[in-house]
Amino acid sequence: MIDDRDGTFPTLDRAYISSICDADGVVLLQQMGDDLQMRIFNKDGSEAESCGNGLRCLAKYIFDQRIPSNHRLWMHDRWVSFFYEQDSVGVHMGAWKDLTLSIQTDRGEVHFVNTGVPHAIQFVPNPAVIDLTTFGPYLRHHPLFQPQGANASVASLLSDGSIRIRTFERGVEAETLACGTGALAAFVIANALFGYKARRQILYPGGALTAQLERGQLTLLGPVVRI
Repeated sequence: MIDDRDGTFPTLDRAYISSICDADGVVLLQQMGDDLQMRIFNKDGSEAESCGNGLRCLAKYIFDQRIPSNHRLWMHDRWVSFFYEQDSVGVHMGAWKDLTLSIQTDRGEVHFVNTGVPHAIQFVPNPAVIDLTTFGPYLRHHPLFQPQGANASVASLLSDGSIRIRTFERGVEAETLACGTGALAAFVIANALFGYKARRQILYPGGALTAQLERGQLTLLGPVVRI
């Protein structure tokens, strides 16, 4: 995460971005007139449209540094607002688009939605046993989701209504420990397939997130820890 309010970061140097990115992405805080904006770059140097967990981390930085923000910033093509709830940081991510259920592929039925980033998700009995090193690239590069591709996830609905999930991310080109927009995508699709719930826990290998829906707007909530 880089404070780039002076605008000096070399955003066009993909090789440099890749060389410094030993994580899921490089997040920039930039000045935009009197407002703030977030930009995020993937490990391969490409720029991503959105990142829910990156937003929450950046919101934590803004809070900690007491940077004037009005609790909002610009991200790609929309304003997003953020807030504290006890020990967690939440972001209001807006509405989803392009929800498409029951897409038939050679490897089973998948579902698609864009929650700021395109996601293709397959619900399975046990995500832990799926070989995401092969299924992830298959779904991420599937012709149905070109030209932009899609993040690829496997998920299961648990008896308490929560969702267990794993995600293979574009740009990282590997499985990540958690994905904020993926959590929201699983939430939207689960509501469409299994019945509406205003709030669900989303369980990633890296920890738990909370997805919720109010008046058609998605919110992502979870812990942020400085390391």
